[in-house]
Amino acid sequence: PFVGFVWGALSGGAGGIVIFGVGAIFGGLFGAICGAVALPAFTIFHRLLKKDDQLDERHFIPLALGITCAISAFVLGF
Repeated sequence: PFVGFVWGALSGGAGGIVIFGVGAIFGGLFGAICGAVALPAFTIFHRLLKKDDQLDERHFIPLALGITCAISAFVLGF
């Protein structure tokens, strides 16, 4: 979770700088929350679905998209 937290904070903050500069604070905050939850969840599914230490693209795209959309929906309250 810590690595996901840092990764999300840095990428969210970098993306938020482009939008008015103040967005870096909120982008970093939401990115850190999403990264801290998404990275461990993705790791669990990656270990279950991998073959020869690789995850097939037909599994990766729905997995990455599903985890990201589920966390976004939870944060937005849908």
